[in-house]
Amino acid sequence: MKRFIALRTFLCLTLAIASCVVCTPRTRAATEFPAAAQPQLATATNGRVWLTYGSGKDIFVARSRDAGATFEAPVRVATLPALQLGMRRGPRLTAFGDHLVLTAMAGDFFAFHSNDGGTTWSAPVRINDAPGATREGLHDLALTPDGRLFALWLDLRAGPMQLCAAESIDHGAIWSPNEVVYRAPAGPICTCCQPTARFNTRGDLCIMWRNDLDGARDMWSAVRPAGSTTFGPAAKLGQGTWPLKACPMDGGSLVPSGDTFTTLWQRDGAIFVARPGAPERRLALGKQPVAASTPTRTVAVWQQGSELWTTTLDRDAAPTLLAPAGRFASLVAIPGTDHVLVAYEKGPASIVTRLDQPTPTPPAAAAASKRYALRGVIVAIDAGKSALRIKHEEIPGVMRAMTMQFRVDATALQAAQVGATITGLMSRQPDHWLLEDVKIGAAN
Repeated sequence: MKRFIALRTFLCLTLAIASCVVCTPRTRAATEFPAAAQPQLATATNGRVWLTYGSGKDIFVARSRDAGATFEAPVRVATLPALQLGMRRGPRLTAFGDHLVLTAMAGDFFAFHSNDGGTTWSAPVRINDAPGATREGLHDLALTPDGRLFALWLDLRAGPMQLCAAESIDHGAIWSPNEVVYRAPAGPICTCCQPTARFNTRGDLCIMWRNDLDGARDMWSAVRPAGSTTFGPAAKLGQGTWPLKACPMDGGSLVPSGDTFTTLWQRDGAIFVARPGAPERRLALGKQPVAASTPTRTVAVWQQGSELWTTTLDRDAAPTLLAPAGRFASLVAIPGTDHVLVAYEKGPASIVTRLDQPTPTPPAAAAASKRYALRGVIVAIDAGKSALRIKHEEIPGVMRAMTMQFRVDATALQAAQVGATITGLMSRQPDHWLLEDVKIGAAN
């Protein structure tokens, strides 16, 4: 219980300090869907928006005719007794005019299509041609600019987990024979992280997945150029690596960026941004990132603890708190506008709201109350992260006594000794705690 209280205090202080130094996101009135899990959004060029989600064994779709401001009553698409929901398992949806295609996993991989904007739906069509091969339940669905479909999933037909795909040229009524698009050189790919697929406006297709090679769970991608039927060589994303003997259950996100793609993914508790073949950039602490692009910005949302945070990737913008309680976000950009809709789980319900441009905090407010005097004892040194672990005293009115990690400058790191007393001024940065004006005493 004491650890829980300390953690809650830590999170509350994080919000209090962050609200002083970052922008405030603007959201419109939200729509709540009760008993709705794993929400996913889709939009068409006419500005209509659809939300799909699972509820027990049922799949629903709700339509908005006003760019997500309001939604019509949800329509039940199907009841699947083995519907798989949770940890990014859930239905996926695309829209091309009034042609909607929905895919879902329920032991096998099923597609449903609607030709009237989601009012009525077809019977299920099975996509996987090897029964039971899709039982892990993780997949994605991508739409070309001219309405063709590409489905990607984790597949067990050969034993070790691999990536398989199928395509449809008639709005999901008929699917091509299944194709293996990636098989690891030895053993499986990561078995519990969802894969991602996206087309850019030119028609290039990028797929992304988490690999399991030589004990590392790193993100990989491959691109199929427009007009081609084969993918180029698979390549690891970023420069770092993540030695891990378990599945992190986090497959990241992929968004078109002009003629290329931007990827977001978690490694060891931090979110990174990278384009294929380019250096990675650390964004923030967190997991389960998603992104969407408008004509003027690329917006990212991710989980940090029980909270949802957001930022604009292509500007020097500090992360902002989107929701104090939320998980498994889905984003969609409204075509022809700068508007982004976000849907996320909140308890047993799902919330949909519009995420507008953040409002900058006045400079005077940003400078106020951002540093707090700290006194404590060094208990560990992490030179690789330029950080000290400090058991500090209570900071009256701010934080209980606890042990935390702080980034410090090179001078303080060189002078640090385990057991030495330390004082300084602490502040909350977007993805870490910082200690400045450090003074180190003698070790006990």
